[in-house]
Amino acid sequence: MSMAMPKNTTNTHYACAAVGIVASLLNAYNIYKGPALFSPVLAPKFYGYFGIFMAAAFGGGFLVAPEFLSRMKTKFTLWDGTHTFLGRFIGVNMVVFGIVLYALLDTAGRFTATGLWVSLAAIVGPTYAILYMDPVMTPDGVAGDPFLLLIGGIIGFLGTI
Repeated sequence: MSMAMPKNTTNTHYACAAVGIVASLLNAYNIYKGPALFSPVLAPKFYGYFGIFMAAAFGGGFLVAPEFLSRMKTKFTLWDGTHTFLGRFIGVNMVVFGIVLYALLDTAGRFTATGLWVSLAAIVGPTYAILYMDPVMTPDGVAGDPFLLLIGGIIGFLGTI
């Protein structure tokens, strides 16, 4: 099985998708390296806080207003009860993940879990949407989410050195 060619092939789409891939790789590196034990540039706890914020903000959004949040990101020709169910189901899972990050894991566990989640989400979420869907976040039709995930990766990276 091979992947289809992207439908969005402008330089802007490719550049934003590349940011998503770099964000994914940087977050994967953070998992590999792990939090610094002594005198990091930025305390590793802030990467965990980033994960908690992302899970709470996006999870809450998908839980409360899945259609609004989805239409804010990409164009849809059809929205039905199945989409609402899936959006809310994803939202609940994100909220639960945020609770796990906040209440059940220590700093090192939060660090690893955030890196794993963001590294995979960067590829199957915004990077895929930029290349294969109809993003609507900017006038050029390119989503800005990869930059947010890149910022998270940088926060984590500063916690590894």
